[in-house]
Amino acid sequence: MTTFNTRVTFDHVRNTAAGFATANPVLGYGVTGLETDTGRSKVGDGVAAWTALPYLSGAAHQHPIGDVTGLQAALDSKATPADVTAAVAAVVDAAPGTLDTLNELAAALGDDANFASTVTNALAAKAPLASPTFTGTVGGITKAMVGLGSVDNTADAAKPVSTATQAALDGKASTTDARLSDAREWSAATVTQAEAEAGTSTSRLAFSPLRVFQAVAAWWAASSAKTKLDGIASGATANATDAQLRDRATHTGTQAHTTITGLGGAATLNVGTTAGTVAAGNDSRLSDARTPTTHASTHQTGGADAINPVIVTPSSLSASQNDYAPGVCDILRLSSSTAIDLTGLAAGTVDGAMRLLINTNASGGAAITLKHESASSTAANRFRSVTNADVILLADGGSVTLTYSSAISRWRIL
Repeated sequence: MTTFNTRVTFDHVRNTAAGFATANPVLGYGVTGLETDTGRSKVGDGVAAWTALPYLSGAAHQHPIGDVTGLQAALDSKATPADVTAAVAAVVDAAPGTLDTLNELAAALGDDANFASTVTNALAAKAPLASPTFTGTVGGITKAMVGLGSVDNTADAAKPVSTATQAALDGKASTTDARLSDAREWSAATVTQAEAEAGTSTSRLAFSPLRVFQAVAAWWAASSAKTKLDGIASGATANATDAQLRDRATHTGTQAHTTITGLGGAATLNVGTTAGTVAAGNDSRLSDARTPTTHASTHQTGGADAINPVIVTPSSLSASQNDYAPGVCDILRLSSSTAIDLTGLAAGTVDGAMRLLINTNASGGAAITLKHESASSTAANRFRSVTNADVILLADGGSVTLTYSSAISRWRIL
């Protein structure tokens, strides 16, 4: 009898639903495509593009209430008829018998559906306590009520002058006082030239026009403004425009680059071909055709920045496993001393996570079966097959790809 050993390799690609729709690739025959954001999959036939392929789906099924974590507790927490009766009694509380129904409350409010607006409008027609405003003739208010008890309704011309005001007026000069109309001459001494030029005297002195001129001339001679003006060339244009003053053609001489802000570091470098210099505009190196350097294969195994998957090879299993937790990995290499079942995988149940499971038993060795929706494992750790059937990994390389979907809280068997 001849025995044939077959090695099965499952190829799969991953992308978002939008990414697949945009690229619309043609998957090879048997190649699985997984939408990482929806958890849905398609299998290629080597001919049809992505959008023409159907999604893989399982038949509808039901779960007992006890299988859904927390559902029974949530149902138990809902209100009962007794709870509703107690809540209504709490609302009524100790209201009087004539006001313990909605109809009685409505009658007490005059059956006015706009009771709040009615009361608000009535209050708006009243004057506020603070700073009220009245129209027409207001009666019933006395001067004492408004803090004017000492005020009488007397014409201005008939109002008497108080004793204090009269005493103050008696101390003032009359408008006919001769002193107010006499011509007055200032009798202060005239300031000397030295005093005018020094500008430090605080005495009341008379200034003639000459002394004013001398004082201004002395101040200007010692002024820093005069020194600045004296430094302007005699040929300078007194009425030059701003544009002319900014035009470099009207400037002569040189200016150190260190005194100019905003030039940047390159403006202070010399032209050259060594470090610390800048290239000239016609530098031949700027126009040479350049061939890109070949990228080294450093991402391969053993490379400087190799990308290596996480591979876990646990000890050989001797019995079936429920909620199996070998650790988070990309590739799980399994072996067993006898045929076993796996009912759930507890490691790395994160949406979009992927695992490659491989049966590493020698040729002719025991098979490993992934049970579809087995109740032996926690619901969130179970496997779900697209065929609604168990999946068998044969010895010597039998493999399968899993992806976790948080939408159904299951490991999908692709």
